[in-house]
Amino acid sequence: NLRFRYTRSKAAFDSGLAFTVEYHDLLDATPWTPAGAGVVMVDGPLQSVEAIIPAGPAGRRFVRLRVTAP
Repeated sequence: NLRFRYTRSKAAFDSGLAFTVEYHDLLDATPWTPAGAGVVMVDGPLQSVEAIIPAGPAGRRFVRLRVTAP
């Protein structure tokens, strides 16, 4: 598995912004697959979130963080 960790503002999350980790084997392909909500590793004004992504068949995978407003 691959681990993808990012930092987000708790205030941004509480205001309704959605943070979605997505992955795909090809950079320009669609649709991307959501990795799930992730686990909050550090909780405070800045949160550290970690998502687990299954390893790709070629030993690599593209990952992105998509942030959307409500």
